Amino acid sequence: GGGQMTNGGDQITLDVDPLEEDTVDIIFNLMGAAAATGGIKAVAWLMGRHTSSANVQEKGCTVLSRLLAKAEHQVVATNGVIEAVVGAMEKHEASAGVQEKGCRALRNLTANAENRAAVAARGGIEAVLWAMGEHRASAGVQAHGCVALFSIAWADALLQSQVRSAGALPLVVEAVAAFPDQA
Repeated sequence: GGGQMTNGGDQITLDVDPLEEDTVDIIFNLMGAAAATGGIKAVAWLMGRHTSSANVQEKGCTVLSRLLAKAEHQVVATNGVIEAVVGAMEKHEASAGVQEKGCRALRNLTANAENRAAVAARGGIEAVLWAMGEHRASAGVQAHGCVALFSIAWADALLQSQVRSAGALPLVVEAVAAFPDQA
């Protein structure tokens, strides 16, 4: 079980099989406390190692979202961060928790203008729209999905066109009508 990751000379050994909820919580809390680019890379790595666990994917998206929300961590998406989030959303389509946290992570990732086109190119728009379409009853998915789409398309005519062409408008209108307090 588990695995190893080398990060700038430091070796982290993670033994998380079986994936008990307490173990996952402890690991993600430690990684979140690291609050550095290396921490972002470590979370993406762990998510890549445990793609079948919705628990790991949801908590991973949560930690990435929190780290990426801080101005000092507005990094250019490298080291598989976009792939980890979009992959989690694709693998765990039925989990509203994964979808909500994934939309939130994409929103925070695209606060950095350099990441917007990369998120669009790697399936971020489609992942958000799919989440919104499949989880219409989830206020969290709808709210974070709308804000993620807004963030992806912010100040970029080409990305705005891509979001519109992908079919965002009807889903956004439906979300605002269904959850007016979230708008």
